Amino acid sequence: MNFLLTRVLIITTFLYCTFGCSNQDSQEAGQFFLKANLQMQLLNYDEAIRLFSEAIEKKPDFADAYHNRGIAYLKLEKNDLALADFKTAIAKDNAFWEAYFSKAGVEIDNNSLDEAMNDLDKIKTIYKDSTNFYLKRGILFNAQNKTGAAAADFDKSILLNPKNIDALINRGTLYYNQKKYAPAEADFSAALTIKPDHAIALNNMGLIYGQKKNYNQAITLANRALSTKPNQPYFLNNKGWYLLQLGNLTESKLLIEQSLEIDPKNSYALRNLGIYYLKSKNFSKAVLCLEQAVKMDESTEMVYAYLGEALYPTNSKRACQVWNTGKLVGEQASIDALLKYCR
Repeated sequence: MNFLLTRVLIITTFLYCTFGCSNQDSQEAGQFFLKANLQMQLLNYDEAIRLFSEAIEKKPDFADAYHNRGIAYLKLEKNDLALADFKTAIAKDNAFWEAYFSKAGVEIDNNSLDEAMNDLDKIKTIYKDSTNFYLKRGILFNAQNKTGAAAADFDKSILLNPKNIDALINRGTLYYNQKKYAPAEADFSAALTIKPDHAIALNNMGLIYGQKKNYNQAITLANRALSTKPNQPYFLNNKGWYLLQLGNLTESKLLIEQSLEIDPKNSYALRNLGIYYLKSKNFSKAVLCLEQAVKMDESTEMVYAYLGEALYPTNSKRACQVWNTGKLVGEQASIDALLKYCR
């Protein structure tokens, strides 16, 4: 299955000019800046970028304009352009702490984890009472597989703001990955109490119901998530998984293939397509999909168990070898298959 962590909310600045506006260009830059911020509030990000660029043309050292244009680029998922603007903002003002904060978020997304930690270390004293600082650093620790440190930061973030939905979802996801389903459910439930239509919280709560084998309720939650984000590949894949468990093969295949069309690198969707072919008795196609899933991410849950099952009708020896690999990584289903079929 696929879960999602939420990204950190980026704080934007709405400053007129850093040192005051003493000439006509600076005054015009400030006006463009204010108009751009208004467009940001109206979610007109392309127009905001145009206006921030006008401000920068009038005042080339306008660090705040670079930073906020970077935020607008982030909203349009143009991360490389955003990162360039955050770096320029810091070059114009090396004490621009908010730009370090924003830059670290992009670096986490880019898996530039050391650079992100360097940025967060620079501002940790400034942001010592910030719920979003601990949230962002918790996400970074989690990406570094430092789950204890991540949990401590998520706890701190929630202590500072019990209604920080992103922190609740991230901590819940951490619990979910550790198979601590009760506290995970509590965190997702708390997030949905604050915002009942939060798409990621709905998706992740659906995973909880999937673990309980309450697939109809999981589908209901997946539908609610998809009503907000109809092309989110994880939501599509998870609904496809629930339908697989209920035996609705035709609809599940359509959803899983749609998910893969949007995100071809989703190992869970490849695994699920393999399960579809396995249930359809098309073992050769099942093996192909499941082998691709292993190649993409060998930590994909239960992938060896399913691959062994697909191999067994035509190549029992290789199936047992695959299940043995699954045993080595702790797959209980592979262990059970070894005991049953490979004595």
